[in-house]
Amino acid sequence: MKVLIVYATAAGSTRSIAERIATRISTTSSNTYATTVLPADVEPPPNLSEFNAVIIGSCIHAQKWIAPAQNFIKAHSEELKANPKPTWIFSVGMPAAWPKWISGSLKMAEKEQDKVGKEVAKYVDFKGHQLFNGEWKTDEVPLLARWFFGGTGLIKFGDYRDWDAIDAWADKVLQELQLPGSN
Repeated sequence: MKVLIVYATAAGSTRSIAERIATRISTTSSNTYATTVLPADVEPPPNLSEFNAVIIGSCIHAQKWIAPAQNFIKAHSEELKANPKPTWIFSVGMPAAWPKWISGSLKMAEKEQDKVGKEVAKYVDFKGHQLFNGEWKTDEVPLLARWFFGGTGLIKFGDYRDWDAIDAWADKVLQELQLPGSN
């Protein structure tokens, strides 16, 4: 079985998560599932008919997937509807970087995941959507924003990727792939 994992990243967190998902699926399935990991804007674009399942992921900016991921799902929407295959999506945001009193009271993670899921669902039918936390490096943020967020203590820079949660989600995808009639 062949699984395509497509990602769009701004600073590398989403790529590292896509690679981790690919490794987990391949090794956990004793290489029964061969994974291919590609950026969403790769040229030439992948031929989806060569794959049995698709996983698409993107980082989130302003509660939306970034342009390469949006362009990918729009470009492949008709193909996935005409030739449906098991598809999952994941998003990478930073709700864990905010203080709990802000993120919890605003239900930031749930709202972000819901909003992105509804937007993607306009183009692609998917079996599941998971929001992961990424990594926010100080040197990747403009000086003014770094001063504001870091200086006020509103957002803490750091690596918030939860590898156990990522592995658990990849295991869940693999279990769903192995169900009769899912391929």
